[in-house]
Amino acid sequence: MEELRLIKQGVLPEGGRMIAVKRLAENAPVPSGMTFATEVTNLMALKHQNIVELVHYCHEAQKKVIQHNGRYVIVEMTEICLCYEYLPKGSLDKYLDGLPFPACMKHDPSKEKSVSKKK
Repeated sequence: MEELRLIKQGVLPEGGRMIAVKRLAENAPVPSGMTFATEVTNLMALKHQNIVELVHYCHEAQKKVIQHNGRYVIVEMTEICLCYEYLPKGSLDKYLDGLPFPACMKHDPSKEKSVSKKK
């Protein structure tokens, strides 16, 4: 089961900002309660030019009747949506070229050249 999937682009009511909405799969494993809220709040505070900004989230639980082992039971289903800044040109992987990612990450210190200052 896919943990995250892109649903659609949207617009935040406050200010009309374009966003990309990703929804976690129903009952995806996430930290419970305040731990999740704290983690998301920390991510929302993270600002860097090379990181897509998390601008909002929604965490909602609903009771649902499902059939389990031939019986109907009431379970609590959790739905979580993460709202990121919208990138109109799409995913960065469409613009990268050259060596495959694993090859770019290989590092051989023996091939480094030493640089020293002249006095």
